Amino acid sequence: MPRLTFTRLIALFLAFCLMRSGRALMVLGAMLLGVGGCGAAGALVERAEQALEGRGAERARLVRVSGGDTIVVRVGGRERRVRLLGLDSPESNAQRYGAASCGDKAAKAFVIRALFRRAVDRDGDRLADTGTDPRPLTLIADRRSAGEDKYGRVLRYVKVRGARPTLQERILVAGWAAVVVHGNERFARLEAFRRAERTARRHRRGIYSACDGEVNPVAV
Repeated sequence: MPRLTFTRLIALFLAFCLMRSGRALMVLGAMLLGVGGCGAAGALVERAEQALEGRGAERARLVRVSGGDTIVVRVGGRERRVRLLGLDSPESNAQRYGAASCGDKAAKAFVIRALFRRAVDRDGDRLADTGTDPRPLTLIADRRSAGEDKYGRVLRYVKVRGARPTLQERILVAGWAAVVVHGNERFARLEAFRRAERTARRHRRGIYSACDGEVNPVAV
């Protein structure tokens, strides 16, 4: 059993605050407890958010990027389709919706550039279609979320190993996805995702510039 240090106790208190009233109370709690400065409070908030995520973090190797919110990885010798938890990006499946959504290629290209060290533009449209030399990834489950979606894709946070923000937050800040919540499923990083989404909207990035702020307007 892990040792309950003073810092760990504070992180657990902040995790309780997040479950009850959100991030604002967590930060206030950190300040009232005298955890020095905004930077320290922010670090403890990050630890508390992680405490609400599933403990099972898996190392994965990227195989390909299927779209702006879906990737294929190899874990433990087998391939798995991963839906980026909490996101909805422009849909490229014209067969399903009758037409591809605005920004579908740009959203996919952004993810390719984030996950491959070298992006490749095969058709000359100045948008990456694939890449080489994939970056090592970590998949993180969220105990509040269902493990899979109705298409059999696992729902995970995705991080480039060694980076602090999730891939989801990077996509949202760039404006190439919107936050999606299914039913009452309030996943642990929901508020962080919504802040990233507001940043993109405020600066008119991605879909907020190119697509009138709509994700999958052709979907039925």
